[in-house]
Amino acid sequence: RNRALNLVLFPIAFQGVDKTNVVIYARYFSDRQTEQSIIASNSHRKYGMDINAEKCLSTGGNLALGFRVDCEKHIQIDPDTAPVVQKIFEMYASGQSMAGIIRYLNANHIKTSYGNEFNKNSLNRILRNKRYIGVYTYRGIETPDGLPRII
Repeated sequence: RNRALNLVLFPIAFQGVDKTNVVIYARYFSDRQTEQSIIASNSHRKYGMDINAEKCLSTGGNLALGFRVDCEKHIQIDPDTAPVVQKIFEMYASGQSMAGIIRYLNANHIKTSYGNEFNKNSLNRILRNKRYIGVYTYRGIETPDGLPRII
């Protein structure tokens, strides 16, 4: 950014004023303009995400295993990975240990939604995730039946 540009815009207004004060004012003015631009840009982006969230649409980011997003941002069940999620819950409900489920998933080369091998944390995240029972969550607000249920 060229802060000297601000000085060029106000040469008449600052005649007879110490140049140091003019530079300080110019820097302050430039920084405020940048700050206001960033705030306006971010608030606009959040507003769009809020609108999508009200409609229970995808707001971006990584989706939970078992889901996909269509071209209109609707969250849908992924027929390729949803059976993996169902298998995880079936194994856990039947009494399998977390270590046993992790061994099964990794032995069968099944990956997390991030493409990594399963571990205790990734499995625990799936088992606690309310999305699988149809709860859509955005900024701490839960919408029951906002998503298709996998479980």
